[in-house]
Amino acid sequence: MGEHQVIILGGGLAGLTAGIHLAQKGVEVVILEKEDLPRHKVCGEYLSREVEAYLKELGADLKPLNPPVINRFALSGMRGQTIEASLEPGGWGLSRYAFDFHLYKRALEAGVTILKETATRVIYNNESFKVETLK
Repeated sequence: MGEHQVIILGGGLAGLTAGIHLAQKGVEVVILEKEDLPRHKVCGEYLSREVEAYLKELGADLKPLNPPVINRFALSGMRGQTIEASLEPGGWGLSRYAFDFHLYKRALEAGVTILKETATRVIYNNESFKVETLK
């Protein structure tokens, strides 16, 4: 690999949002992800509205995805009894695949380079890092 300001290992939600955030600040970012993006992952598929302002700041507003709003919680027992509660501030029902793809596209738009590579070793030397990958 050549030299880069920032290399992020992993293109999951944290890696993609960090990459977008840094790219918006003018930082050159490369994300190394060993799997194809987007990908299906096991997930609860609920996203709290607490992140709404941050997603908008990243240019990743969820409105184009039209996710259903979830503002009630219900828990039922084996005998049919149910407990319900209001969820404040609520959230969205959103497939992990759709959310990953949305952030992936936004990262590319922001100028993030995303490479399908597996990091095998990270070496710290003289205030810099060397990332070794499979080739």
